[in-house]
Amino acid sequence: MRISEMNWMQVEEYLRHDDRCILPFGSTEQHAQLSLCVDAILAERVAVEAAEPLGVPVYPAMPFGLAPYFAKFPGSISLRVETLLAVARDLIESVARAGFRRILIVNGHGGNAPVGALALQMMTEKPNLSIKFHNWYNQPRTWDAAMAISRGGSHGNWMENFPWTRLANAPSPAGSKPAVDMALMKASPPAAVRAIVSSRRPGESVKFEIWRIEDGATEGERVELTATLAQLDISQSFAAGLVQGLKGAGMTAFATATEERAKALEVPFRRGVVIESIDPESELAAGVPAGSTITAIFDQPIGSVDEMYTRFARATESMAPVRGRRGARMVEVPLVVTVPDGRTIRIIVPSPM
Repeated sequence: MRISEMNWMQVEEYLRHDDRCILPFGSTEQHAQLSLCVDAILAERVAVEAAEPLGVPVYPAMPFGLAPYFAKFPGSISLRVETLLAVARDLIESVARAGFRRILIVNGHGGNAPVGALALQMMTEKPNLSIKFHNWYNQPRTWDAAMAISRGGSHGNWMENFPWTRLANAPSPAGSKPAVDMALMKASPPAAVRAIVSSRRPGESVKFEIWRIEDGATEGERVELTATLAQLDISQSFAAGLVQGLKGAGMTAFATATEERAKALEVPFRRGVVIESIDPESELAAGVPAGSTITAIFDQPIGSVDEMYTRFARATESMAPVRGRRGARMVEVPLVVTVPDGRTIRIIVPSPM
């Protein structure tokens, strides 16, 4: 039963004969055409349906979790790790103070894994508690049933598509898309993640919105571009390949340059993409220190990470790749980098396609 359908006196009476409760945990993040709240909806529904025959109370789902990789999708929310753990601790301690001793956390979002570690820690601190962290979606029977239907069950696809997660005003598209490279996605910054998961089906009409900003301008001109996949596809083979290339060259962290970032790095502010850290073992480290700024790619000026990906995609769509080590398809990407003392360096970064 839902705790929202009980009053405090009924909870007090329940605790005279039982000490079990359920805390569902979800997330608010992009799920393609499905609701942003899929993870919270499913965690709570699974919990309610399982608990109903036993009369165990279920609290409302915690709707926010860790989803920093989806930061470029409007509507998505991500907590800091320390925030999520602090909230989880407060929730567990609150129900424990009320008298609950056996607490089941039903989790609907993979990013919330740190809460499972917290549960183990809290049982050492409070030996009178029994806390179980339960990922409903990958339990053996659930996973076996899903894989019997299709081995492609994953985030935002048929495996999470139910009448209670669909939106009446956003019908599901026909057909299917290739599976996303999850390892690559987890190693990519938010803008690249959006490019990876937003790749369209062949031939599908796509509308991209970019901001074209001239050097020195303070405002951008909004430009809408309509194309087909054959003409322009900012997807795995583009943005994600560039991310691999930059990190392979030694640029272990980079972001859109802002005055705040420049101040933190103690370097002059320049429009572009600031390199926040450099692998000291890379060849690049000798001439390009942290705090340097990528100001152009393929001789085209850039003002942000998103613009860098867009320039890269447009420049490489018609380029013939070369074979790199182990036969990988590569392109050579020319970058203009301004180091903190004002010198300009031109470098070539091999990037996968």
